[in-house]
This record gives sequence, structure tokens and C-alpha cells, in this order.
Amino acid sequence: MDEKDLRENTQEPEMNQIINDAEGFDDDEISGHEEQMEKAEEAKSGRVSKQKLRRRGKDKEPVPAVEEDDYAGMRTKRLPGKARGKRRLFNGVDIAIVSLVVLVLVFVILHFNPFTWLFGARVQTRAIDYTVVISNVDDVYSASVKEGDTVYQLNNTGLLLGRVINEVVVDDYTVLTAREGVAELTTYGSRVSLTIVIRLDAAQYEPGKGYSIDGQRIAVGTTLQLNFPGFSAEGVVVNLNRVS
Repeated sequence: MDEKDLRENTQEPEMNQIINDAEGFDDDEISGHEEQMEKAEEAKSGRVSKQKLRRRGKDKEPVPAVEEDDYAGMRTKRLPGKARGKRRLFNGVDIAIVSLVVLVLVFVILHFNPFTWLFGARVQTRAIDYTVVISNVDDVYSASVKEGDTVYQLNNTGLLLGRVINEVVVDDYTVLTAREGVAELTTYGSRVSLTIVIRLDAAQYEPGKGYSIDGQRIAVGTTLQLNFPGFSAEGVVVNLNRVS
């Protein structure tokens, strides 16, 4: 037997032993050996093999599902394992701040009416009682105005100014005069003053402008041309009240 045959006969049993040992490993052991070999290669080269990257992508753990909480009908999400935070309730300071804001808004709306410039002033219909005084009337006509009479504007017979709701008060007509630096009341026996209370059920009220009826302003100090069924005269408004 020459030297070549001797070397082949010596290597053949060693290869058979390696194959037999490999056949005795299961798949997990083989995979473990492969991973150890790959780690050794990575340590030497400082690079990660493509096969290792593919295996890591397959072995990557799935992202856990997001849990949901339900607070007063509003669903919120949180990561698993994260503790629920305590819900913050209203305390005394929060309630005080909200109350202050509400009071400020109410004050602004009631006193400054900030929406008037945008939407325009809102005209409201209200019932009012107003008192007029007709002075220097001949006493012959003192009984010409009676309770229940309808009053119209003198220059516009279609404009209703209301109706007389009380008995007419008749007073002597007096005039304050000054003579030689002394004030005196002078009474005219044949002349009287009539005090008449009139109710208007459909007065138009506009914030910032007051009461009116079809453009005729009704306010204390306003002079009205009054037309009663049997008497017409000029009267001055001396009092006005809203009917509650």
C-alpha cells in the first residue's frame, strides 16, 4: 500500500464519524450550531449576514394590541402595561373660575349688548301706562274726556296712542310768576288742567332708544298731539311705567 492509499484509508473513518455525529443532531441543535457559527463570523467581520437579518425579521415579536379605555363615552387608547392615570375631577377652584367667567359674560351681555352691532337691536312689544297733563283748558271742556275713551294722534287719525284707563283728574290751572323778586302762584278760575292716564298695549321698545309707536316717541317730557272723541289738545308726558 503506497502513501496515498494510506492517507485516504486514514481520513475515511474520520469523515464517517463526523457524518454519524451530524446525523445524531436534531434540527434545533443544527440551528443552534449555525447561529453560533454566524455569531463567530459577525464578531470577526463586524457585519451581520443577510441570512441573519432575514431570520431576525421572521423572529420579530408582534406588536401587542393597544388597549382602550372608556371615560364618560370617550374612548382613549393606552399602551399595554401602562397604568391608568387618575381622572382629574373639578375642585373648588375650577368651579369658582367657571362661575366668574359666566358672571362676566352675563354682565357684558346685559349692560353693553355686544351683539347689537352684528344682529341689530331687537325691537320688543310692551304694554305701558303713561300720564299726560293738558294745561290751560277751558273748564267747559273739563268733562270732555272720560275713562275708556280711545286716544289717537291729532295729526294722524290712524295712529292709536292708547285708551284712558282712569278717571280724569281736574285741577285749577295755576301759573308760577315772579313779581318784585317774589314768586307767586296765580290761579285762573275759568281755566283747568287735566291729568289723564293712558294705556298703550303695543308700544315698541328698542334698547337704547326707549318707547315709541310707529315712529312717535313716547317718553317723559314728550309733547303729544292728542285727539279724543269730543276733545283735542296738546299734552305733555309727565310719567311712564311698564305694565308688569
